[in-house]
Amino acid sequence: SEAWARFDPTEVAKEGGGSYYLHAQVAAAQFQEAACALLPVGVVPAGDDLPVRSDAPVLLLTGGADPQDPPSNVAGAAAQMPHSFRITVPGQGHTVGHIGCLSQVVVDFFDHTQIDVGRAAACVSSISSPPFAVV
Repeated sequence: SEAWARFDPTEVAKEGGGSYYLHAQVAAAQFQEAACALLPVGVVPAGDDLPVRSDAPVLLLTGGADPQDPPSNVAGAAAQMPHSFRITVPGQGHTVGHIGCLSQVVVDFFDHTQIDVGRAAACVSSISSPPFAVV
């Protein structure tokens, strides 16, 4: 029922034009739409579809080549989350926190609720792109 969980097949088809994975994503959206029709509608608080606003420290890790959740999705995060740290790893896809030295950056963030920007930048620059390409 929450705004973030919308997976409308029409929107998926519109936004995913040209994707090699479009057929599978539209099918998944159709399946979810059918399943959700069988469930009771949840209670959703007013404003659920508004951007999250928080003063809590937040670490946002993105892969520069992530088609599922691209860096542009969090480009304006600092406006709503002033204590956020955004790290983008060029050439990587979805889920990057386990790659190379990034796991230590994540641990340091959890331990200290901040990151050493220089150390994080050095870590990111040491990570190579995967040795293949999907065309």
